[in-house]
Amino acid sequence: MGKKLRAEIRIPGRAIIETTAYKDWPYPRPVAYEGYFLTGIERADLIDGTAINVELLSNDRQM
Repeated sequence: MGKKLRAEIRIPGRAIIETTAYKDWPYPRPVAYEGYFLTGIERADLIDGTAINVELLSNDRQM
């Protein structure tokens, strides 16, 4: 797992969810794309049109 990241999840018709993400490489490189492990949300909640914004947390803004 990688560094702790901030994830902002925008699900159509719902409030914005702020959670933690960790960078993950589920498959051997160089074949795979980057992956992220999101905490606090179920895969079933991520419906069509969901947008996820992931950013590195600064030292003074930890979740």
